Amino acid sequence: LKRARDEVVADCRAERKRARTKQASADLSDASMRAAAQFTDNLPLANYDGILHLTPRLVNVVTLAEAIPMPGSGLKLPLDLHAIGARCSNAYFAPKRFAAVQLAFSNPRCRVLVFHTGRLVGTGCSGPMAARLAILKAARQLAVEAGVYVHVRKFSVINEVGAVSIDARLDCDAFASTHSATSHYDRASFVGLAWRPGGESICCEIYSTGKANLPGSTRQRDLLTSFARMVSELLRHSDRPEVRDRLKPHLRLCHRPK
Repeated sequence: LKRARDEVVADCRAERKRARTKQASADLSDASMRAAAQFTDNLPLANYDGILHLTPRLVNVVTLAEAIPMPGSGLKLPLDLHAIGARCSNAYFAPKRFAAVQLAFSNPRCRVLVFHTGRLVGTGCSGPMAARLAILKAARQLAVEAGVYVHVRKFSVINEVGAVSIDARLDCDAFASTHSATSHYDRASFVGLAWRPGGESICCEIYSTGKANLPGSTRQRDLLTSFARMVSELLRHSDRPEVRDRLKPHLRLCHRPK
């Protein structure tokens, strides 16, 4: 059994190597970079000069909107969730477990929660524009499949979650001792460390492996700006503190205790 397991693992590794050799190399020419620059022109990436591999990426955007019945449709609030759940093809409704109909979409990959009050909550998207598209797709599906004609208003982003890896192992005990007033670390309740320094829009939930989640912001600009000021202290308590030398001087001292 052990020999068979080792053979399977070796075959998987060999196949992975063959697949990597067949992959086309990324186009890093000046022309392709200029074409992609239009999507990042308004983001504060200057603070990540020299450490672009530490730039957080969006992994989840939570949005909120209101669905108001269209005039003349004969529809009134509250919405009939049982009818919506029965008629929509991609709906999941378990009223004893959760008081909302879940509409699942594959492109963009997300879920839209429909409450009886007309509130729509979108989760799982990797960008605000994809989240807006998901809300509009949900409104269209309600009209086409369930006969529920609504007008969507007051769309807003209520939370953006980023993800990043500092490519180093973090000493959580030392970090929690240095930043005892703004961090929380308890192995019995949570394997990671939670750090929320004052004046920042995000909370850093980081593990000893160096992988971190960054919830709390409502704009990607605020997420990037806050993490650029926080990453220096994370690297200072890691096994690769020399990476801090690539940061700008004013960023190294942002949250260092006096």
